[in-house]
Amino acid sequence: MLIIENRTGYPIDENGFRIVYEHYCDEENIDRNREVNLLFETPENVRELNRKYRGVSKGTDVLSFGFDQPELPVLGDIVIDIEWADREREERSLQKELEYLFLHGLLHLAGYDHGTADSRERMNRQQQAILNKIEE
Repeated sequence: MLIIENRTGYPIDENGFRIVYEHYCDEENIDRNREVNLLFETPENVRELNRKYRGVSKGTDVLSFGFDQPELPVLGDIVIDIEWADREREERSLQKELEYLFLHGLLHLAGYDHGTADSRERMNRQQQAILNKIEE
């Protein structure tokens, strides 16, 4: 189950995120009833969350907070700075950039990371595979 909260003035298409979540669950064999909270937040609040929980006093595009307890109905929380995404996007629409960041955050919840070249390549391959299935 995907719960979306937008604390910004940017318009979003919630359906796009639901589609990403469904494909992610299918690919990662995750029960769609596990709850993910997706929060679109201001740059100041994302920076504060990054400082508080990661010890990094700067902004970022996406943060993931996982609950590594399969018996719980909650999979985790994902926080996205829409202003950051809007500045950093290249050829994608803002909606597609946000969906990309959401999927990136979801993969972190599934245990993927990009701390090494190998793990980054593995995460990028999985992210692209899911994006390709969405576009079919």
